[in-house]
Amino acid sequence: MTSAPAARQGRDGDPLDQQLAADASFYPQFEDDAQRLKHLARTAGALSGSASVEKETDAALQKAREDHRFFKDTESRIASLVAEVQARTADIFTEGVGAPADPDAAALIQQLDDAKGTLTDAEASLKGSLAAQERRVRRILSEHDHIQQLLRGTGRATDRQFDVLAFPRNANAKTNVLQILGGAGTGKTLCMLAKLIQDTCAPHQLGLLPERPKRGLFVCFNKALHVHVAELLAAVPGARDAIEVVHYDQFVNQLVRNTPSDEFAHLAPFAASSRFPHATQASTGRFWRVVYEDDMEKAIASAMRAVGRAHPAQAQDYYLDAEDPQNLQWMADEMAWLEARYESPEEAAGLYLDAVRMGRGRVRQPNAAIRSIILEVWTAVRRLLEEECCYTVEQATKRLLKDPDLPRYDAIAIDEAQDLTVASVKLLVRMRRDEQSRVYICADENQKIYQRDFTWSELDEGIHGHTIRLDENKRNSPAIQSFAGRLLGGPAERPDAADMVFVGAWGPEAVMGLIANIREAHPEETIAIISGDVRRWWASAREKGLTVMNPREEGVLTPGLYIIGQLGGKGLEFDDVIVDCAQMAEPDEETLRNILYVNCTRARCRLYLRYDGEPPALLRRFYPDFL
Repeated sequence: MTSAPAARQGRDGDPLDQQLAADASFYPQFEDDAQRLKHLARTAGALSGSASVEKETDAALQKAREDHRFFKDTESRIASLVAEVQARTADIFTEGVGAPADPDAAALIQQLDDAKGTLTDAEASLKGSLAAQERRVRRILSEHDHIQQLLRGTGRATDRQFDVLAFPRNANAKTNVLQILGGAGTGKTLCMLAKLIQDTCAPHQLGLLPERPKRGLFVCFNKALHVHVAELLAAVPGARDAIEVVHYDQFVNQLVRNTPSDEFAHLAPFAASSRFPHATQASTGRFWRVVYEDDMEKAIASAMRAVGRAHPAQAQDYYLDAEDPQNLQWMADEMAWLEARYESPEEAAGLYLDAVRMGRGRVRQPNAAIRSIILEVWTAVRRLLEEECCYTVEQATKRLLKDPDLPRYDAIAIDEAQDLTVASVKLLVRMRRDEQSRVYICADENQKIYQRDFTWSELDEGIHGHTIRLDENKRNSPAIQSFAGRLLGGPAERPDAADMVFVGAWGPEAVMGLIANIREAHPEETIAIISGDVRRWWASAREKGLTVMNPREEGVLTPGLYIIGQLGGKGLEFDDVIVDCAQMAEPDEETLRNILYVNCTRARCRLYLRYDGEPPALLRRFYPDFL
């Protein structure tokens, strides 16, 4: 907009005339932006119940219009100067000619250059005067207020979100099972919460007989998300009493352990035949316990080494080399898949060897011979667990699937279904009180991290679901959407990304300085560091005297700094997100892309990607223009 013309092309093709025409196009664009912001402010005011939002936006727009008038006056002045210069000489812009001989013309050209600089400053002021107010308005339209909009039925949801709220009245087929699909930030979780409250907490007409209170269940895969959802529901009268919020592993473990904890005492009457015994032997007093990732990986590593000794020629191959963390993670995923699909290694021997395995990447595709060895590993893992009186979540799920006495709910919401096994989803669906009970299942295949190979067609027979896809992102700025979208094959464009997305080789000192600057400029914002090395960043924060919030205890709505693992951010969102790309290590690019996509789409306002030394291959491939 401000570049000087290189040469005079004649009065009909004057670059200055072309520049003015380009500048003139800014006016209608400004008016469009102003009307859009005014509409957003009106919506934000309705959601927040605050009249000041729209008033402050009107004031910002008034200031912008004053800048707009100054902009227009400056442009008129430039037009007059151009006309005067052209009247004095037609050749002062001839290519190769330096300063014009006419002193008056030289002075006019200097005034023209000064005016063009003023025009540039006016444009920057015009755009900048609206930026801060738009950030505030968009904050109100973000998750905390957006859920109030959906739950109270006030404000304006998207058309597709209204379709969810209208289910099952708008479903083509008679069904009480709704599948909600959509990308990050489209409001899937919020819509499910709104439906649960609608189904369980809505006031009912008074009858002659007291009506049984309705119960809802919200299940997610992420521990931090379940705390966050409970925090959101706390603001809705009666919701915490009517809706049980759990993460899947914890819920299943409480159903099969001998004595549920105090928090889950209400589950004690259920699944009696599925509960693991108090002890294996009366004399030992050893309790059965569930094993999670760390203990499970130790058992898998021991099993891989033991089977490797029986197959020394293959002991260094990926399916037996337990010293490589990527091999160990791959085998852990395979063990979980086998445990979820088959009753035992004996049953799997006739099915697994030629089973279709999707969602496991293209690098490691074990043939039948290798799968036979993997079954040996599974057999060894099971034996080791049993010797230690341990069981896995997948084993607990299979026990519960056979139990006729499960807890029952009037409405069930299953979040992050792409990361659950099909057996897990089947179990939850069986907890419906009756066929009229509703089930809401939401998923985003672009956020699939755990390779669970889930397909919707494998749900219980006789269940026919309705699908609604949400496609409007309500969380991320357009720049962050565009940036993350490259990982999914989106265009490599950088629309207005300069002040929204940053990529660089920053050490801990620089990152801590960045956090300090954000907290000083925006004390009301939430900041998250997402890394595979959480301890490193906790140490850096403590060294700088920074308080770190715990999302598993406090939720993520309180302003401050959060430090979470690279798989711990699903379903959460923060104003500012710093992704530690230096600690990302997965056996295949597909998983890496999914993890990075999830982490990038946690950011509402600003996104930072840092690395050590040379940029990782994933950044070099998808973001060379940011490096």
